Amino acid sequence: MANRIQNRKEIDYMNQVVELPPKMGAIASGGAVRAIVPQTLDDAYRLANMIVKAGMAPGAFKTAEAVVVALLHGLEVGLPPMMALQSIAVINNRPTLWGDGAMALVRATGQLEEFEEWIDGEGENMIAYCKVKRRNEKPVTHSFSVADAKKAGLWGKQGPWLTYPRRMIAMRPRSWCLRDVFADALKGLRIAEEVMDTDMKDVTPPPAPTVPSPPQAQIEQQQADEPEKVYGVPDAYEAGEIDYEGGHLLSEMPIHFKQFPELEEAYTAGWQSKVPGAGE
Repeated sequence: MANRIQNRKEIDYMNQVVELPPKMGAIASGGAVRAIVPQTLDDAYRLANMIVKAGMAPGAFKTAEAVVVALLHGLEVGLPPMMALQSIAVINNRPTLWGDGAMALVRATGQLEEFEEWIDGEGENMIAYCKVKRRNEKPVTHSFSVADAKKAGLWGKQGPWLTYPRRMIAMRPRSWCLRDVFADALKGLRIAEEVMDTDMKDVTPPPAPTVPSPPQAQIEQQQADEPEKVYGVPDAYEAGEIDYEGGHLLSEMPIHFKQFPELEEAYTAGWQSKVPGAGE
């Protein structure tokens, strides 16, 4: 009997329904890595909001709207969204491309046949060169020397020109070559390293000239030199007439008339004489 009960318990246990955890999909390997590119303006705004909230937007892009504009500029020249944020710089409210970003766009065209940069000389004798050749076109070469930088007021300028002079002097001929040969790829966007040197100007108008006020001692002396005006009853009467015609209320009587009863009375009489029907 005991064996039957034990066997029945084992059968009941084996017949219980066991809930298994949901089957997880296998992690796929391989495949091409593709950028997330917004297809609509709403998609771009959602992506921009995410970037701003994540704190990943560069300092110049303080709002989601600014990020959207940067993304749109990047898409127009073929930059995916995150690369656009790193490659586009806003200088004087104008979008520009950092030199490395411009170089990436040019290489992506598949039309760059030859690119060469070099610097001759050292110190203040340096001359930077850049040579760019597009397929089926003649090569274009530009140079920029320390003498050119001095003439433009750049040599020794506070900032990158002081800390990385070789890099800055090399970026100028690169900018000119890329803009001349691959204007279609850059689509009008200028190079940031060049713009920041030429366009960063203070356009604030100078303050309007002010006439210096005379010293307080001079004002007090002038007041002391002026003879104090003495008002009589006729003056007060006439002032009352004039003030009524000028639209002043009787309660607005000047203080120098209120101080003397006879002048106050004369002013009041002059003011009231002008009231319509006062003489009837």
